[in-house]
Amino acid sequence: MNDMSERQRSAWTWAASLAPAVAVLPAVTARAGEGGWAAPVLALPLIWAADRLWEQVNARGFCRVLGSRGGCALTIIYIMWAVVLGGVQLRAAVGRVERAVNLPAAPWMLTMGVVLLALYLARGKPAACARWALLALHGVLAGLGAVALLALRQVRGVNLLPVWGEGNELLGAVGVTFAVFCVRVYGGFVPCGSGKRPGTYPALICALLSGLLLTVQGNLGTALAAQLEDPLLTLSRNVGVEGAFQRAESLLAALLLLADLALLTLLLWTARSAMKRLWPVAALAVFAAACLPVSAQQLELVRCQIVPTGNFVVGLVIPLILLAVSRGKDRKAQAHIVPENGENSTY
Repeated sequence: MNDMSERQRSAWTWAASLAPAVAVLPAVTARAGEGGWAAPVLALPLIWAADRLWEQVNARGFCRVLGSRGGCALTIIYIMWAVVLGGVQLRAAVGRVERAVNLPAAPWMLTMGVVLLALYLARGKPAACARWALLALHGVLAGLGAVALLALRQVRGVNLLPVWGEGNELLGAVGVTFAVFCVRVYGGFVPCGSGKRPGTYPALICALLSGLLLTVQGNLGTALAAQLEDPLLTLSRNVGVEGAFQRAESLLAALLLLADLALLTLLLWTARSAMKRLWPVAALAVFAAACLPVSAQQLELVRCQIVPTGNFVVGLVIPLILLAVSRGKDRKAQAHIVPENGENSTY
């Protein structure tokens, strides 16, 4: 099952991270002021630094550091959080489609259809999911780039000045951006073969997102963008190509479903690697979480505050603790090694 390259796994995780990024960052960065659009680029060094840390996060590593019981308990925590992430993102995705087009059926039917498709994709080999996610990533990036280019001509400079506002607010936006990308920690649960680590995706995606956020704030203004439920979808309603299509929100909503699907398959593969035959239960839990009767205000609170906080914990705090515990055990083991000359060790 290790026939997936490092490039494919990286593409899979980046496609998955685009789903919450385009849902959360347009409003969050607008609240940081006129310079909030630069948050993805400013968060890039943190993402590079955390990349190697995320590779060590998996069920086998948990058991090696914490023992079988502690490792199983921590794996369950990661699976539970994956269910929360999947449910919140799926609810947001279906809501985006509802706002873009008139659904001919109840929203729960679309929710079920996406979950069933994710189940079908996740039941095969991880390499097959990764190859599909690679194509999805390129398609989503092309679509977002097209929206940004079409909206660039309508950008008003007054909406982007001054570039540097309150530093604390911008730092908060950078922190949320990094927390959103912490969903890539689940890539460590996917088996992967050897290969050279790709270095182009982080810079390309962060630069594209910053450009996209610049067009959102430049067109709508930070005050309006901060209040809208989905600023990116609102922006897409004002862009188009003469003679082809005048409003791109329906195309954008359909395209972003690919990123949502990439996230769901990644989370389900995490459950599959840990739960074995019981992993479809995780898909059922995601569907149930997405169908919970919550208001738009409650969903916004969970999506923009609770989810980034939880991502920060599972993506940075816990891996750093595991790293510290692992190094402490290694030093202790080395201290007990008997030297070659037969002398006693330090203990």
